[in-house]
Amino acid sequence: MPALDYHFDSTGKKLKSKWDSYDVDAELDKVDDDTSAPRRPTSSPDQLRRKVGELEHEFEAILAYLDTVRGDEEVRIVRKQLVGAINDTYLVTLDRLKGQLA
Repeated sequence: MPALDYHFDSTGKKLKSKWDSYDVDAELDKVDDDTSAPRRPTSSPDQLRRKVGELEHEFEAILAYLDTVRGDEEVRIVRKQLVGAINDTYLVTLDRLKGQLA
């Protein structure tokens, strides 16, 4: 709230300021409306199923590419770790999501 500085004319009459007619409750209502979290758009189950299918396809493509990678023992170990992470984490998660969307 602004400081209560009053201004008077030469006859001693208090001059009106914008704060004399300020509606605090209306301003608070306006602020409350602005602070509500915006609704995030939701996807339909069909859209989600399609996205899960696209992700699954991408991971399958990565796995196919990793099968072509050749190299020394260090490369083989890293390739095996990547394949394991995809199979054990990402594809399992996608399967769980597909089950929930069914």
